[in-house]
Amino acid sequence: MYEIFINYRSGDHFVAVEGLYSRLSRHFGDNAVFLDRGAIRSGERYPDVLRDKVEACEVLLAVIHPGWLTDTANGTRLIDREADWVRYEIATALRLGKVVIPVPLGDGLVPEPSGLPDSIRDLALRQAHVLHAGRFAKDVDALVGRLEHCVTPSWRPPEPVETVSSGSEARRWTILSCALGVGLVTAPPLVAAAYGRPMPEDEVPWPFTAAMWSALFMSAFPISVAGISLARRRVNDAEQVLHTVSSALYNSRFALPVGITLVVSLSLLVLAATGFGYPAFVTVIALLMAFAWFAIALLRNERREEDEEANWPQRPGRPVTSPALRRGVERTRRRLAGWPDPLTLEQRLKVGWALDVLAEGAAELARQSTRKRPIWLTGTYPRTATICVLWAAATVGLFLASLSPNIKADPAHSRYYIAVALFTTIVLALFGAGVELLYRHQRWVHGNVAAEVHGEIAELHRTLALRS
Repeated sequence: MYEIFINYRSGDHFVAVEGLYSRLSRHFGDNAVFLDRGAIRSGERYPDVLRDKVEACEVLLAVIHPGWLTDTANGTRLIDREADWVRYEIATALRLGKVVIPVPLGDGLVPEPSGLPDSIRDLALRQAHVLHAGRFAKDVDALVGRLEHCVTPSWRPPEPVETVSSGSEARRWTILSCALGVGLVTAPPLVAAAYGRPMPEDEVPWPFTAAMWSALFMSAFPISVAGISLARRRVNDAEQVLHTVSSALYNSRFALPVGITLVVSLSLLVLAATGFGYPAFVTVIALLMAFAWFAIALLRNERREEDEEANWPQRPGRPVTSPALRRGVERTRRRLAGWPDPLTLEQRLKVGWALDVLAEGAAELARQSTRKRPIWLTGTYPRTATICVLWAAATVGLFLASLSPNIKADPAHSRYYIAVALFTTIVLALFGAGVELLYRHQRWVHGNVAAEVHGEIAELHRTLALRS
């Protein structure tokens, strides 16, 4: 829809009309400013087009030049002609309650009310905006600023996406993890007790081996988090660089090489420790499946970033993450740096809205840094928490399955119960230590990134103000 309609009379002054149209269309967009030359296609009925555009516009600019009212050559009053489209367009805009701004060119003057036909007499009472020949560009820029308050922007922020409340989602995942966790703890030992046989002391059952390997891998969780926490400032500096590059570059240069190296290293470790047996085969397959899931997640992130780049600006997803905020800031900075001065209204609106959304995300990240442990775990990472609970439950379940036939055969033997209690305590301690270290690390990261993003946003706001 054309929000601005330029009303003019043909003549030698058309170069000024073209200059006015060029500046307005560059600022508000080609589809926001109507000038009949070039906008009416061959074969179209121009009376119908002009009538439709005047009725649909929000603002009509009546360009007035010397000779606009009366032909200076023969004294004929042009405005009184029966088929004078200049008069008709102005009269229609006034009748429909549009914003009508007289725009005198140079020495052109808005006629007195008595010199105008009744249908457009109100034009003389409208505040004019003069475009002087000596400072035409500055006067047009001032008109642009005035029109911003009269024109509905052609770009509108995207509607908020309705999402499931974090509380209800957290409850669902908590119930799911509890139900499946109980099943993974109880089902393996019950099946083993019903169909298994007591194992001699010199024979190691495969559930025991699987439980030991699972606990060994589990120990990497608190150890790795502790290492990251000790070097958190250097890690944060590295993440500042990694989070601002594209997902394609991040995946090809960092994520995939690290993932492949980790899978190969763990597979070789398992094979060296157990040989080419069934447990090693199962462990390697599990590692490959985990890597496949990891690669699919990276591909989804890459596709999501391509969509965000093509449809910028967008709201960051929920829950808000540090990489999403940092990439959002970098994307906004690139857009702002790539646009020539002066910025158009749409560009300013997009950058302003993007910065407001990023500020909301930074505030949400700051709130995450103050959450209590249960809310942080179940509300921020419900899926990850569920996977961890199921992993711990499956590990304990496998260990119980390795002992349940022996417990069934000799229920009075206390060492089995001691072993179960000790192993369960170790598993819970490993996860508890990892979760506590991760919680403390995430609190520091979220607070630090929130402050960093707020500072970046303030800098971009200053840049936007200077370039506007």
